[in-house]
Amino acid sequence: MQDKSIKIFIPLGTQKFPFNRLIKEINRLIDTKLIERENVFIQSAIYDIIPHCDHTTILPNSSFQKKVEEADLIITHCGVNSIISCMRLNKKLIIVPRLKEYREHVDNHQIEIANLMKNKFNICCLDDVSKLLVTIPIAINTQYKPWNGNPDQLITTIRNIIINI
Repeated sequence: MQDKSIKIFIPLGTQKFPFNRLIKEINRLIDTKLIERENVFIQSAIYDIIPHCDHTTILPNSSFQKKVEEADLIITHCGVNSIISCMRLNKKLIIVPRLKEYREHVDNHQIEIANLMKNKFNICCLDDVSKLLVTIPIAINTQYKPWNGNPDQLITTIRNIIINI
């Protein structure tokens, strides 16, 4: 059993696609009291499903940074800004790639980004959201390789992944 009191921030970006699969699982964990509603905050540009916790559409950068700093764990899509912001602060992190088959994105480039982050930095990645609860303590106890420096090289690598899909 995990510690239900950990603060979880879930930034899902500004995509024009909802991330229903992840929000449904978060709602299930909240509804079954496996995580505490008051300790979860979701940011997503669009919602088809209303989260059973505090949420917003867009956060100004200063508020986004504050949420990252306050959180014990960040669960995010493969948004480079979210990932780098978390890594700079050595925050515990789970990356959940958006998948085309669920209409969460136009293609599956986020799988490639997630694999890159897993292989290069040892970050926890999750394709099957039904395994989120068991992944949370793994992420809390996993040390990923620290972020060192300038994001330009990582951004160039990610651009190349996207171009080649």
